[in-house]
Amino acid sequence: MSTQSDKSLTVADVMLTMDACPVADERTILKEVLEAMDKHRLGVVCIVDQDMHLAGILTEGDVRRKLLRVQKPLAALLADDVITHAVKSPISITADVQLMDALDLMGEKKIWDLPVVDADEGCWIAASSSGDQRRVGYIAAKLECALSHLLKN
Repeated sequence: MSTQSDKSLTVADVMLTMDACPVADERTILKEVLEAMDKHRLGVVCIVDQDMHLAGILTEGDVRRKLLRVQKPLAALLADDVITHAVKSPISITADVQLMDALDLMGEKKIWDLPVVDADEGCWIAASSSGDQRRVGYIAAKLECALSHLLKN
């Protein structure tokens, strides 16, 4: 783990690199996306358009909720284009944002996965995911600090 203080860490310091995260084209079928999630051992995939701009995000929870709601044979669902089931225009962040600000945003929005995009181009560059143990460690440290503060007051 980094020796930097929590206040000086940025999203760039803890984000997963592009090769560590599943990425899918909008027209990739859902079955292939689920296979990519499994291969990367992450419960999220970022969906990009032909210019690598973030078009959506799909999580294991999204798939679970879709399965419970949709009255469609599973085989037909797995053949759908992934963008059909994705959260379009997801909340995202840039790599230069302070890590604690990113964690605050994730807590406020009640999200566990936060795509990182290029500030100028809006292109997808990485993901800050609940599967990243370093990030989970910082969340735990932040919660412990907040609890300590509350118990003292």
